Amino acid sequence: MSKRDHGGEEPPVDTKRARASLSPEESNTQESVQVSSECLKNVSLPDEIKALPHVVNLLDALLMAPEEVLEAAIETKSLESIQEILNRYICDYSDAMAQAAGLNRLDIVNLLIKDIFKGSGESATVIYELGSEVMLENMQEGALAAARNGHVAIVERLLPMVIDQARSTSYLVYWLGRVQEIMDEGAVNGQLEVVKFMVKHAADDHYGDRYLRWTKDDTLAKAIVAGHIDVAEFLVNQSTISLNLKNAFIVALDKGQEPLAERIRERYPKCMQGQNLFMNVAHSGDLNAVKYLYTHGCNDPDLVGRAFTTAASEAQDNVVEFLAGTGCVSSKAFEKAFKTACSKYNLHPGCFDTVTFLYKLNKVSLQCIEHVFGLASSFAILNFLYENEKISDKTILTAFGRAVHSFRKEHSEIILFLYKQSCIPSELIDKAFVRVVKSLNGARSENEAISTKTQVVKCLRDDERLSPKAMGEAFMNAAKRWKSGMTVMLYDEQRTPPEFLVKAFVEAMHRNNTAVAKDVLKLLAVEEHVPRRFMHETFVAAARHGQMPILELVYGNLPTDLPLEVLKNALDVAGGNHKIESFIRKIACDQIFKEMQ
Repeated sequence: MSKRDHGGEEPPVDTKRARASLSPEESNTQESVQVSSECLKNVSLPDEIKALPHVVNLLDALLMAPEEVLEAAIETKSLESIQEILNRYICDYSDAMAQAAGLNRLDIVNLLIKDIFKGSGESATVIYELGSEVMLENMQEGALAAARNGHVAIVERLLPMVIDQARSTSYLVYWLGRVQEIMDEGAVNGQLEVVKFMVKHAADDHYGDRYLRWTKDDTLAKAIVAGHIDVAEFLVNQSTISLNLKNAFIVALDKGQEPLAERIRERYPKCMQGQNLFMNVAHSGDLNAVKYLYTHGCNDPDLVGRAFTTAASEAQDNVVEFLAGTGCVSSKAFEKAFKTACSKYNLHPGCFDTVTFLYKLNKVSLQCIEHVFGLASSFAILNFLYENEKISDKTILTAFGRAVHSFRKEHSEIILFLYKQSCIPSELIDKAFVRVVKSLNGARSENEAISTKTQVVKCLRDDERLSPKAMGEAFMNAAKRWKSGMTVMLYDEQRTPPEFLVKAFVEAMHRNNTAVAKDVLKLLAVEEHVPRRFMHETFVAAARHGQMPILELVYGNLPTDLPLEVLKNALDVAGGNHKIESFIRKIACDQIFKEMQ
């Protein structure tokens, strides 16, 4: 049953292995297709049959899948045979489209396109029968084959269809990737006219500036690697498509194409908005390119110094070592590179090797080292300098103060290391303790960062320089957000002022944090460390906040009766809460009745 007939059952969706049944009337048409007898090569046929080529040809055709029949028909270049097969079968067109495009048969390509978009109703188009992705692959494979063989007219015919189908399938990056793939295919095969057409198309459709976004090894680099210098020169000289000129320069040098490399160098500032090629290859660590440019005019001390600094900032040690040996790096540039490498350690841990290399050259002044130590944001750098230099107390104070002020996870190790220094005063320990506790208050999950901060809190809490006021302030702040049990870590019965326990209790009630309020209440109830009057203040505070369960809990933790004055104060602040007022009056009555007995 052909796909163009509508009277019976529809053919199976997968016709790849279906036999191509032929009626006697159709055999003459099919015999025009010169098949290869691949299907019969392992079949033993009688000599009588072998003597009849047209019979063998017919048997072979009967065993072929529709796609194979179509490809065989295309080899004959017979439009009539191709049309007959298209009328009969639903095929995957990708191989056929690529085959026709590779043969530079625009007429066959057009015939295939016409068939793809033909039909409605029961004779639905192939795009719906096979899917838009398959449809896109058909067009893409054809365009690639045409580009590979330099058939510009066919590329021009298929490219708009590839773009339309890709745009309807996915996002911008998808169709641009498809387009660039076609141009790449032309470039790596030396098809200059195809590349010219693709550049013109990008200019006409205004997408040339988007090419650079997709791959490092773009069309230009691929053309150079393939040895097609005419294509590469054209791409270098055009200004429509954005290309990775830095990478192309490196590839050109690697391939011994110095004239092309010089042309890229000449075009670089104009095409890259004034950027400096020497600086950029130093930044990315391309040593051969750095050496070439240095020996070909890029030896100005100021330029070399800036390239030296940018290489140090990215831990490009091979470039740093080479430029350091040129004698063109000034002391000022050297120290700037040292400072930059130290500051970039957290982003590029490899910078540690850069720092040690520069330090061992003995070109960094003590003043520069002190400056770096004071601004250090990584323990590895700070510890290295501390072990190798005599750092002044003033600089240690600066480093500790900065770590406290800008406290983040990476500053924890610095604080843990420097707080032991005798030059750190009590007020700075206080500031560090309160600051770290606040940072813990803002944390929402238990992780490595919180664990490190907790270690800092414990160490500072146990330091004898920490004042009671700072302990109390930190304890009160912790009660604002922490969960039950966390405040216990901050408490020291000898140094935490009881008034801060009351403040923490009030904060917990104000935030409806009952669990923390209970924790604090347990600490307040220990008369050995906390005078009883603070429990009385807590009772009044609970009455003021109208929290009956807490009020009952406070009363239950009191070892003795409440003074009548405390009950009166609680009653005065109850704010008309009848339940609490009744509770307080009952306590007063019970105590009076008890005294009368």
